[in-house]
Amino acid sequence: MSRIITPFLHLRCSPFFSNARLFSSSTSLLSSISKEESSQPLIKQELYLDGKVARLVLNCPKRRNALSLDLMESLRNELKELDNNTKIRTIIIASEGNVFSAGHDLNELTAESGPSSHKRVFNKCVELMETIQNISLPVIAEVDGLVTAAATQLVGSCDIVAATERSTFSCPGIKIGLFCNTPGIALARNLPRKLAMDMLLTAREITAQ
Repeated sequence: MSRIITPFLHLRCSPFFSNARLFSSSTSLLSSISKEESSQPLIKQELYLDGKVARLVLNCPKRRNALSLDLMESLRNELKELDNNTKIRTIIIASEGNVFSAGHDLNELTAESGPSSHKRVFNKCVELMETIQNISLPVIAEVDGLVTAAATQLVGSCDIVAATERSTFSCPGIKIGLFCNTPGIALARNLPRKLAMDMLLTAREITAQ
């Protein structure tokens, strides 16, 4: 299937559809989140238009929808399962709360966790992005709010991006001495080179517009 990557698009409203039929997906839960949040699935699945459109919602708003190992694995499994569903025509990736995603869970990237743990995180991230790009269904990122670091890679890996007026995109890793090299690949593929470099080297935010 031919894949079409578009620049960030601007929408006045979100989400795309109403009258959702909600399904809770079975996922493993983060041990470090609150009891209230741990009772919820990491990814919520909603079906629209007679089950032809699936909306996957990142569901860790208290953790700023961080791309933890568990969340990335859950999202990847949902995508693969939907790709095998012959009724589904389109997948939307959205989020709960005011932050689409703050990128990697930095608790999994501490010095104490060690290089092998860091490698697991980045390998899992690559697997997720490759799954988005390789499945047969078009994937739309429905963005409402802040998108930072690895989350820009997630958004950039989708086929279409639709964002609200308040949405912003940035790679702030340089502020703490971490160059966002893997998000940089997705940015360079979706944005003019100089704009991508500006985001990576200055941590400057850009809007959906």
